[in-house]
Amino acid sequence: MDFYDRNAVEYAERAYSRNLDFLLEPFCKAVPAGGRVLDLGSGPGRDSLALAARGYPVVSIDRSLGLLRQHRERGGENLVRGDLSWLPFRNGVFDGVWACASLLHVAKARLIFTLNEARRVLRSEGVLFLSVKAGTGESVDADGRFWALYEEGELADALTIAGFLPLEHSRSADLAGREVEWINLLAQSL
Repeated sequence: MDFYDRNAVEYAERAYSRNLDFLLEPFCKAVPAGGRVLDLGSGPGRDSLALAARGYPVVSIDRSLGLLRQHRERGGENLVRGDLSWLPFRNGVFDGVWACASLLHVAKARLIFTLNEARRVLRSEGVLFLSVKAGTGESVDADGRFWALYEEGELADALTIAGFLPLEHSRSADLAGREVEWINLLAQSL
């Protein structure tokens, strides 16, 4: 998280310059109007604020204090500093969990555990959205950031093991213009 704390201002500026309405729309159609949403790995809050503007009460959790500060400066509320794999919430309190570009920082060995935590805090038939970089393997980049890349089948298997029914999937280009493809999945808790 050091990278994100050191670069929080620049990272937030880049994040807020990207429009993810094409990903938010299917999620919002699947989550009941006014349903409570957890933004899992909220970063500087771009998606949390977009969901709140659509009428969803949002709780945002991230490990980076710097990014949470950026979120608060932009009007974010209900911010929690914490680990995505150990959620400090009661069972069944959310209608939706939004995990956009966050689970790629979770080691593959911990993915099912982390998905189980997301399912635990969801109500029955709650909705999970996740977006990760397509590819294979795990690595640490020059900035010290950990990355886990996934294939669609690998994610679908993990979701099934964790008690989710995959509903929709899509692929999208990287909005920053990098040569990266993103896998976007919508699933329902069983």
